[in-house]
Amino acid sequence: KWLKGRNVVMVVFEPTGPYHKALEADLHKAGVPLAKVNPLHARRFAEATGCLNKTDRVDAAILARMANVFKSRPSLNGRKISRV
Repeated sequence: KWLKGRNVVMVVFEPTGPYHKALEADLHKAGVPLAKVNPLHARRFAEATGCLNKTDRVDAAILARMANVFKSRPSLNGRKISRV
């Protein structure tokens, strides 16, 4: 509901055990493009760009930056998830 009416290009997220699966399913159902990023890759990317802080806000910015730098491609269905 929150994403409706917003200009969302893609949702980029880190999987969190089994907890991300509901988000993933709901985004696919709503037709929202998404890309799942390995948390270790996101952390290493943050470190490589000089960002040593670890907060939700910083993590969100890092994921957005990764998607832009690597030109992440969204998944096409529930079985194919883009990984950065």
